[in-house]
Amino acid sequence: MFSIAICDESEQTRDTIREYLQALVAEGFSFFCKSFKSGLDLAQRYEKGKHYDLIIIDMLRRGHNELTIARMIRQYDAKVPMIVLSSSKEFAVECYDVAACAYLLKPLVKQKFLATVRKYLSTITVEEPGYYGFRNKQGWHKIGLSHILYFESNLRKIKVRTKEMEYYFTTAISKVEAKLKHKHFVRVHKSFLVNLAHIIKLKGNSVILANKESLPLSKHKKRILKERLIAFLAEDVSV
Repeated sequence: MFSIAICDESEQTRDTIREYLQALVAEGFSFFCKSFKSGLDLAQRYEKGKHYDLIIIDMLRRGHNELTIARMIRQYDAKVPMIVLSSSKEFAVECYDVAACAYLLKPLVKQKFLATVRKYLSTITVEEPGYYGFRNKQGWHKIGLSHILYFESNLRKIKVRTKEMEYYFTTAISKVEAKLKHKHFVRVHKSFLVNLAHIIKLKGNSVILANKESLPLSKHKKRILKERLIAFLAEDVSV
């Protein structure tokens, strides 16, 4: 589930944005919104350690430029996509200084606004470090890599086994492997891609996980697995 911060001094605008965003629920996006009347309130949430997946912020508040607030937020989160709203084109160029991903003029055009939000939510799902994102019939999902035990392939149906539950989506396991090439995941069998952090031991032709599950280990994958496991443990110890 995504978290979206909506920052606009106008309650009507905040409500309109919430209403527009509901159209994305039918497309499978799952999110919750937090509204802020002032940018300072939003910045203070960041100071307290809160982060959001997407920020939608009005650049003008009672005639004042909110770029200072955007810069404050960037001190805590350099990458969060920030969609800037304004009734004036005046600050469009300056918004590049705070790495705004889009600048939309008010009044908002619903379809253009939704296309912008859709684009960046999809980008977050695929590219956010520390997460694996995918879409299935239930919608968009992003799962922390540390929570994933393994991926299992049955033809093109992929099962994602986490500490708490299972998810399913469709793709080739080779594509999953390629996305996680530089992460702590290793292919132990043609059908299994395992998180090294959850392996507790190797037993014969099996990999034993921390949750006591036993997964098959291909003979020709043993050497690579052992090398990766040793490197992972050495890295963990050094930290």
